[in-house]
Amino acid sequence: MRPLVSLSPQSIPSHMPIDRDPIDRDNVYSILSQDPIMKDLLDNRSIDSFAVQDTLYHELSAAIVYQQISVKAADAVYLRFRDLVGWDYTPQIVAHYSIEDLRSCGLSRQKAGYIFNIAEYFTTHVNIENQIDQLTDQEVIQKLTEIKGVGVWTVKMVLMFYLQRPNVFPYEDLAIAQVMQALYDVSEDKKVAKAQMLEIATKWEPYRSTASFYLWAWKRWQRMLSQHKS
Repeated sequence: MRPLVSLSPQSIPSHMPIDRDPIDRDNVYSILSQDPIMKDLLDNRSIDSFAVQDTLYHELSAAIVYQQISVKAADAVYLRFRDLVGWDYTPQIVAHYSIEDLRSCGLSRQKAGYIFNIAEYFTTHVNIENQIDQLTDQEVIQKLTEIKGVGVWTVKMVLMFYLQRPNVFPYEDLAIAQVMQALYDVSEDKKVAKAQMLEIATKWEPYRSTASFYLWAWKRWQRMLSQHKS
């Protein structure tokens, strides 16, 4: 799941406030509340503030760090990484380091390789930051998944958090699948579950991103309840 706090003031771009609630915009509530289960989430849960990195390059690099480990562990690794390469690191700066240098920060060899792949991509695609806003969601996915190590889930996180695209549904996310199994009785069979989740999510269009934020909020609430009981 996504880290909910910024690691430094520099990581919050001026165009990205971290304390907004998308439910207050436009007709989001009227659309999503037509689903009674989602309406209950909107009425009783709240989404946390979150922050993003200051550039697309930093956002993708951070996403690699945060893959498949706890937020607490990833926070520590990313802090060590930025201490090593600097808070304003560029692809050119990262290229001067070795795999072993990055591994000393707590990155696996595989993740360190992916970090270098991203740096190489941004070195040869110098205008990608300016071009990305003009692309559709699917075009962004197709372009960024050209980078070895950057998968669809990672790009969807970029779309939702960094680019603030409103209609992204990360059905690949384990927490999303778990919540939908609990609340919507979605199958545990992956192929069946995918079809069911996509069908359910049609009711949330064009605000599937906001719906996903509330599914994550329910997951965090359940975790807090479990911790309190223990």
